[in-house]
Order: sequence, then C-alpha cells, then structure tokens
Amino acid sequence: MKNLPTFEQGPIRPPNEARSLLLRLTRNCPWNRCTFCGMYQDKPFRVRPIEELRDEIELVQGASHAFDPAAYLAEHPPEWEVQIKPDSSWSCRHGIERWRSDCGCKTGGEEGWNQAWRAPLRAGFDRLREHLDRIFEQTGSGIFEDPWRARDEYIRLILDDSESNAGDFFKRHGPTDAADRARARQLLQMQYYAMLMYTSCAWFFSDLSGLETIQNIGYALRAAQIGEKLAGKPVDQELRAELAKAKSNRPDVGSGLDILQRQAGQAKLAAMGTSQ
Repeated sequence: MKNLPTFEQGPIRPPNEARSLLLRLTRNCPWNRCTFCGMYQDKPFRVRPIEELRDEIELVQGASHAFDPAAYLAEHPPEWEVQIKPDSSWSCRHGIERWRSDCGCKTGGEEGWNQAWRAPLRAGFDRLREHLDRIFEQTGSGIFEDPWRARDEYIRLILDDSESNAGDFFKRHGPTDAADRARARQLLQMQYYAMLMYTSCAWFFSDLSGLETIQNIGYALRAAQIGEKLAGKPVDQELRAELAKAKSNRPDVGSGLDILQRQAGQAKLAAMGTSQ
C-alpha cells in the first residue's frame, strides 16, 4: 500500500469483489438509526468532495498491483514470526465470549437488553453442522477424491464458474459424469451455506433481531434445505429446538425459531412466484 498513501479504504467486502477496486464516495451512514448498530454513532454522514475523488482516481490508475497481497508479500517477505493468543479477540475483553455467551460486550441496543440468545444460536448451528458434515463425508466420499479438499478449493469455483474453470475443478476433484457433478455442486453449496451461517457479525450486536443474525439464520435454513434433499429426511430438528431457546429482546420478534419459520415461509412464497 505504500504506493497509494492517501487512498481511503472502504468497508469490508465479500470474496467475489476481491479483484475489484472500490472508490469510496461517502463516509459513515446516511440512516444511522439502527438500534443494533453503534458503529457510526456521533459520526456525521457526508459525501466526499469531488476533488478528493478525482485525486484518488488518478492515484490508482495503473497501480492495481498494489492491492495484490501475494505480490506485496513477494516484494516484502516477513521478517518476524508472531503467535496469536488462543481464544482472544480485539472486541471482547472476555476472549471470544462475545460469540457464544451473554458476556456483556455488545454494540447498540437498549438498557436492560441481554444477549442470552447467543449461546443457543451457536448451539443450534453446531448441531446442524454436525449433521451436514456427516452427509458431506458419507455422500462426498463416493464422488470426490478428497471431499474436504474439494470444499476448501470451492472458493475458486465461486469466483469463476466459467465452463473451462468448472471443468478443471471437477477434473481435479473427481466427479466425471453430469449426475455426479450436479450432486457435487449440491454438497459444496451445502457446505458453503454452513460456513456462511457462522459469519461473525451475527453474535456481535445487541439483539437476535439484527439483520446480521437474521441473515445467518437464513443461511442455516438454506444449508438445512440442501441437507434434507441430499439425505432424504429433515436434518434441522436440533437446530429448531435450540433456536426456540434464543429469545429476542423485542417481544414482536419472538425467538430464533420464529425468525426461521418466517424465512421459510418467505422462501416458499418466492418459489411459488417463480414457478407461475
């Protein structure tokens, strides 16, 4: 980054945008009234001056290589080795309890709110993951040469699902005929959503009703739906039991199970709409 000393970094971005450059047009949040998020409190929203934007456009022209971590490491090999303290984080003084218990660390929310919902939310995801992993290993062992290696390299297919890249991916990992490849994609998608449901932000804020937590429950729902299709039977009974214990601080929201059922209903309506 030394070649771009004044370029302003934007927000955290998803993997599929890893090879693009984001020009930040605004700072902070134009809404800034979400009770679950205190990230931009006391920080006014503003549009950046056109002069700054023009300077940054000129700055990054021909300098995209500066954003390639591999190239940077090749030019600047590490000089020190560090060890990360186990079970530690930058945003929880209790280690990693913010992601599994009502430790008191939170962002936003109202006085008197608790985060007792965190533990059953994680427990439900853990129980679902155990079922999905068994399906993945049992079914995947007959399709992939190494199921977990294929899972780890699936990101390459997510970033580039062109016919040639997909062909190379399946040649490396085993599936040959169309039926096996279709089943392989189902297995990989199941694992993809199983990983997404652990996205950190679901536990970070103050309530189960936060959009991040709702999104993760949606990921779990999708993973369970694919798992049920592959296994031929429901795999989410324990997930549902744990989510029923996760209670929102908002009476109108209910429990994690209520959120899951609402999302399942919305998915059914969407499927009905696309089939008409």
